[in-house]
Amino acid sequence: MMIKFRPGFLGILAGLLCCNVALVASAPAKYVPNQLIIQTDSPVLSAESVNVFSDDIINDPDFESVQPIQTTHKAKHALRATRFTNQKYHSLVFLKPGIDPEQVAKRWQSKRAMGRRIDFVQPNYLYSVSVTTPNDPGYAKAGFNDFIRITSTNVAWDYVTGNSSIVIAVVDTGVNSTGNTPHEDLASQLWVNPGEVVDGIDNDGNGFIDDINGFNFVNVPNANLTDEFGHGIHVAGIIAAAFNNGKGIAGVCPGCRIMGVRAGDKDGSFTSVSLGNAIDYAVDQGARIINMSLGGNDSNDTLFKNAVANASRSGVVIVVAAGNERSSLDLHPQIPSKYPGVIVVSATNGTTFDSTYSNYGSVVALSAPGTAIFSTYTPDSDSYAGLTGTSMATPVVSGIAGLLLSAAPQLSTQSVKTLLTGYAIDLGSPGKDNFYGYGLVQAGRMIQAIATDTTGPTISVYVSEITRDAGATFSVTASDNVVGTPDVTVTLNYRQRGVTISSVSAVITALTPSRFVVTVPTPDSGIDELSYAITATDILGNTSHYPCDGCTASVPVVDRNPPVISTPSSFVDDQMSGTLKVIITDSSGIASSSIRARLTSANGDILKTIVANPTSFSLTVPTLSIALGDFGFTLSDVSTMSIYAEDVTGNGVTANIPLSSRQNPTIAIGLQPNDYVSSDGQFPLSIFDDNGVSLNSLSIRFETSTTSVTVRYHESPSAFTVLLPSVSLALSEASLPAAETVTVTVTVADPFGNISTQSIHVRTSRALFGNSVSQTHPLLIYPNPFNPTLSTGKFAYHLSRSASSGTIYVYDLGRKKVRTITIPSNYLTAGYQEVDWDGKDDSGTILPNGGYFIVAVFEGTSRLILREKAAILR
Repeated sequence: MMIKFRPGFLGILAGLLCCNVALVASAPAKYVPNQLIIQTDSPVLSAESVNVFSDDIINDPDFESVQPIQTTHKAKHALRATRFTNQKYHSLVFLKPGIDPEQVAKRWQSKRAMGRRIDFVQPNYLYSVSVTTPNDPGYAKAGFNDFIRITSTNVAWDYVTGNSSIVIAVVDTGVNSTGNTPHEDLASQLWVNPGEVVDGIDNDGNGFIDDINGFNFVNVPNANLTDEFGHGIHVAGIIAAAFNNGKGIAGVCPGCRIMGVRAGDKDGSFTSVSLGNAIDYAVDQGARIINMSLGGNDSNDTLFKNAVANASRSGVVIVVAAGNERSSLDLHPQIPSKYPGVIVVSATNGTTFDSTYSNYGSVVALSAPGTAIFSTYTPDSDSYAGLTGTSMATPVVSGIAGLLLSAAPQLSTQSVKTLLTGYAIDLGSPGKDNFYGYGLVQAGRMIQAIATDTTGPTISVYVSEITRDAGATFSVTASDNVVGTPDVTVTLNYRQRGVTISSVSAVITALTPSRFVVTVPTPDSGIDELSYAITATDILGNTSHYPCDGCTASVPVVDRNPPVISTPSSFVDDQMSGTLKVIITDSSGIASSSIRARLTSANGDILKTIVANPTSFSLTVPTLSIALGDFGFTLSDVSTMSIYAEDVTGNGVTANIPLSSRQNPTIAIGLQPNDYVSSDGQFPLSIFDDNGVSLNSLSIRFETSTTSVTVRYHESPSAFTVLLPSVSLALSEASLPAAETVTVTVTVADPFGNISTQSIHVRTSRALFGNSVSQTHPLLIYPNPFNPTLSTGKFAYHLSRSASSGTIYVYDLGRKKVRTITIPSNYLTAGYQEVDWDGKDDSGTILPNGGYFIVAVFEGTSRLILREKAAILR
């Protein structure tokens, strides 16, 4: 094997430290001069087709021209198709020389100069490779395959060396040697676009000509993947250099395929545009993994951020470098390592965190060897070199992710991360830490477990009991030989006497990766059994069933609640006569033989006990009526009465009932004194008594200074309808005295002769019968229309009680107020009132013909607003 080095680097490459493409803005500029990026919903094809831009932008003195940025437009894989439901287009706006893009972007946004179809404006940020060269000559080739052994990749190769269907996109500076010649160790490893032929034509219609192995988004986009910097080709070799070909090295996943997506220029610089387009391309062409050995200073790069988010949503595993600044990413965040969904990798020297260059922080998920890693290089197709950096650690993880997806291609991005972190060797502080993340990535144990696992999780269940009153929780353990939390589902059926009554949904909560709590809802009355079946599926899709496939286990539903006894405020008379009502309820039913009533004397002696039987109790659950005469004691002899009830499952309860002297019925009239009651109105009553009310005893007396009319229910049941405890009396004209003020007295008696009386003064309007304002037109205007030159109009209304003030407003059809009338106090008293209107405005001019809105506002203890329409015709 001939090892060649890039000219001019022969003396130093043995110790070359490279190459996290640290997204550090290249000094002194942070972005490309005189350029802005604008995202829109529609394409911009030329400077003349600028209809998506507002005039504020086109006419801005700093604006010079605009051109579209090439972007992907056709999804070749169904998995990526969701990206195109809301297609976005990017345009590059050129500003006049010497203009600061960042200031212009801020100005346009702050002035809201962007058109409605423009999503964001940002500078075209610059990123560059940060290269450190130590003076230690022993770095060159020493231990080039140590990272394979340290990560136990050689053990994983016994099970899988990769699958050509797993494509890993290297978003970097290129993957080919000088002259766009594939490297000898990568020539067979490059992804081949199945729908493309190198003939100068876009054969597959994806928008990119001759993209046979990938595409170049630097400067003028083309299919040339030459790595003029020497970074991307080194990364690609670590991931997938050919295995067992007698040349160079072996990559971590030699069976996988490398998609070359060039985003970095020959000087190692990247831009927002090149990175955004490169990531979108990789997603659209079906890459399962994207390796970005780059990171840099935090910035508001919306284009880059959106591209990473879209890739993550599309199911692509994104592996990125922590960076080489020996810095805390918590104190000095970088992108894309701060973006959600990415796997951030720090670097080790062997198994020890390499603090001489590697960044660290809470975002770090894994660590991998990154010091003195030997791999493919430029300029020649048989060149190799040893480089150092988190850029070298990142492709180690990407390659192991490729092995994992080769063994189990059905895994989700989250499952890939779970397995990578779960099988890592924990180094440093126990658990996840800022230097190693979850630990040093390992391939051997993980791939061995994945490749040999064909069984579902082991399920065990502990159920104590399910109670009828509050349900229950029970625990499920679903342990699996593969790292990851199994997906547990539980089917629940409530049963009654062996018949399924209903299926219910349980809430399943994971306490640990293997322990789950199942919350069972409260069962309905009568349910005596709960059957359940549990399914657990591991991270690979292997499924187990408990207690068996197609069958269920069961547990009895236990009643732990006693009956509930409630006692209305009943009374007994001096001779303990009458009846006492008690309400007893229970979800499981009540055994009548288990109900008894007991009287106790003041000194605690039991005077008498009556056990439920047809002669002493009238039991129709839930109401219990006790004939008090059966006890034969006077009230002075008794201290308490207690009721005991026991349900069919043996749960019993005792309730002490207060005994009191006579209580009168309660009468409530739903009117205020001096309220108005019309002939077709309602007289609302509420009558209640614990012992019942005799309808025959209900009477209403209407009384004036000269007249008294009494209506009794049993004498004239047609006079009003009674439905206790709420009564709504439909008053007829004949039932009301011919007077404006009436005293209404309601009298009612209960079965024991207790009488209640309630009186109220109300107003009637017999004089208005036949011409009173209807409910749908509470404000009457007559005549309507009227001629103000011949007559005067009137506003008529009725007040149920007096108002403190009132105003009438007249508006024309344009909602302009034309007249304000203050209502005199003598027209604010309760009853029917009329206020004159002369048809004039506030200036005294007769209003023109047409329609008007009338609004009357009355103030008092509350506000009353009446509205109506009027018309003038003269």
